[in-house]
Amino acid sequence: MKEITNNYHLEYEYQALQEVVSYFNGLYEQNEELHNRLRFINKKILKKFKENNIPSVLWLFTSQDKDLVKLFNSILNELIYTEPILARVFIYNSTLPEDLLIRKRLKDYLPDEAINFLHSLFYLDLLIDSRLAQSIRFNDKPVKGIHLRSFVVGKIIDGLLSDFKHFRLIDIVKIAGAQESIEKLRDERVYKTDEGLVFDYSPLFKEVLTNTTIIREVFNEDHFKNSKYGADADEVICDYIQKTQYDNRKDECFGNNLDTSKIKTIIRYKGQEREIPLQLLPKYKNLIKKAGEITLTNLSEDGGFKEDEKQEAMIGLLKGAMTYDKDKGTVAGWLKKNVTWGLGNAFDEQSTEALKNGRTKKRILKEEIDSFGGSLDEPINEDDREDTRKDNIPDKNNLSPMDELIEKDELKDKESILSEIYQKEPRMRNIIEKEKKGIPLTDNERQIKKRTIDKFK
Repeated sequence: MKEITNNYHLEYEYQALQEVVSYFNGLYEQNEELHNRLRFINKKILKKFKENNIPSVLWLFTSQDKDLVKLFNSILNELIYTEPILARVFIYNSTLPEDLLIRKRLKDYLPDEAINFLHSLFYLDLLIDSRLAQSIRFNDKPVKGIHLRSFVVGKIIDGLLSDFKHFRLIDIVKIAGAQESIEKLRDERVYKTDEGLVFDYSPLFKEVLTNTTIIREVFNEDHFKNSKYGADADEVICDYIQKTQYDNRKDECFGNNLDTSKIKTIIRYKGQEREIPLQLLPKYKNLIKKAGEITLTNLSEDGGFKEDEKQEAMIGLLKGAMTYDKDKGTVAGWLKKNVTWGLGNAFDEQSTEALKNGRTKKRILKEEIDSFGGSLDEPINEDDREDTRKDNIPDKNNLSPMDELIEKDELKDKESILSEIYQKEPRMRNIIEKEKKGIPLTDNERQIKKRTIDKFK
């Protein structure tokens, strides 16, 4: 584990530790049976270690600062040893390098979902609205809270998970035929170059970390073309934006430029490169621009994508990121729906304005859309090649496929409500028919309508 120092006064570091402990306690309060079962399994694992005299290496923390060493021990005793999944990661990392088969069995008790959950905690805000948080500024504004990863407790968890990932991948490299010992592989497969810090897990992949870019070299063409990299990144980005939505840190992952991403992943394969922006705005620029062209061009004076339309699309994208969860399907699909809804609002406003100014609306033709510089079958987002521009073309009523579905649902609800109204107040049928034909209602009919509507509010 790399050397760890504290960023804040130890008083705040201990407060952060207690908040993390409370967070886990809160999770298990909802399912105490699960917590007890996980801990029971951990005890059985440790008992097996003892019965079979399986040696382990102590996970040491060294520092000249005695107070920091004391904090480290508190983190071990109050969190790492007591939280079942963290305890399993700790046990895994403590095995001797040559005990590959033991780690292989332990991995069965560490599903990817559990590890991913622990990784997601790094963006958990601690000390919310505290004096410390208010003293920290991002883009000249105070932050709401401070990320877990900034505290010593976060750095300890990060060290545990980083070692776990490194040891697991080195084991796979060894199984794939590497001749060096596992201990040697662990040391020699991490090194620095002019490009950045290299993690060489050949023949699986090689990763280079720079300040703003992750460069992943793959050795299989299918891996190079795989869109999973982008989809996984989208989930992490949305999660980060949600957890930082009350201050400017969300801009880190949302971005402020359609054409340039400050943070990105580059996938390499035999001299080829594929760039995946790790900011939503540049990543989904095609969705924003092309959806706007398809939906709104026939209302634009110059046939171009106007600034207010772009703003509506960007607001829709941000709303999508802040409301996404796995129940809503794929990230890309949910973001596209929100951009479509955002543009739908702009379309309603502009179509009303167009009619008021006497401008005629016309059916958008395939030739018109192609003239913007692309085919109807062209993907909106480079990382998801299934959704094309034609999927978002409005129908003859100027409705996108998504809006059309929404309208159908609303129509069904409306019909259901009307049926119930007619059943309870038959005179309402004639009243509504008269209104449709533009026939004025009598005072008595207006009173019947008002009473009926009041009952159904």
